[in-house]
Amino acid sequence: NVPLSAPENLRKAYALLERSMKRPGCEAFLQPVDPDEDGCSDYLEVIKEPMDLGTVKDYLDSGAYDTLGDMCDHIRLVFKNAETYNSEGSRIYVSAEEGRKAFDTDLQDILNAATDSALLPGVGDSACAVCGLSRGTLACVGGCGRQIHAACTGRDDFAALCPACAVKADTIDDARPARYVPKALLQRLDRVNRIATW
Repeated sequence: NVPLSAPENLRKAYALLERSMKRPGCEAFLQPVDPDEDGCSDYLEVIKEPMDLGTVKDYLDSGAYDTLGDMCDHIRLVFKNAETYNSEGSRIYVSAEEGRKAFDTDLQDILNAATDSALLPGVGDSACAVCGLSRGTLACVGGCGRQIHAACTGRDDFAALCPACAVKADTIDDARPARYVPKALLQRLDRVNRIATW
């Protein structure tokens, strides 16, 4: 749930999409399927939610996506549709399969770097590390120095962990414990087994 309201996150989203759009073999996925022109008259009967990379870019340009995950769902849908409609082993099927796998690898690379780079809300600028919008009033106690907006913690007198440090919760110095972690952050980081709150 990386918010695209933060400029650095939006730049990463564009870079991720551009890699898929420029990948060899993905030319067929740049514009909507035209059932008549493309010789697949039953396409809309088989594929109930058509999607293409050009439309994804239009949505991204217009601000229709709130999070990176929203955009990624549509990119995966492009490849899933192609794999669903086309015969296994066909040129389009193989291109879709390779495009999907390459996209997932690109995305994983970005997510793996998220705890150390600017792909989290507010990282790399003075925005809040939770909402990505407001200048922070609290420092993360994880040692990264990111700002956390008081409204995002619900209390302005307690320290909190930013998303990156919450992922690394096991390494937090117990001498500087996080006495409060925002509920929304805990929900977004449900994959983390242990986030201690005091």
